[in-house]
Amino acid sequence: MDRQMMSSRDIRSVGYDKNESTLEIELANGVLYRYKMVGEEIYEALVNSNNSDEYFHEMIEENYPKLKIV
Repeated sequence: MDRQMMSSRDIRSVGYDKNESTLEIELANGVLYRYKMVGEEIYEALVNSNNSDEYFHEMIEENYPKLKIV
């Protein structure tokens, strides 16, 4: 999955697989998480947010099933 770089304190990059409704978030510390059952609108809101860190912590982090990849 291709990921795009983010200019945020907590998030290094994000990627989205539309067919699988899967969001990948690489944190600034290098840890990569894969979130399942995430709608494309959530991904779009994250990458277009004025404060992606806040959006991630409030809307994604504990609201979707996740798997630590690295």
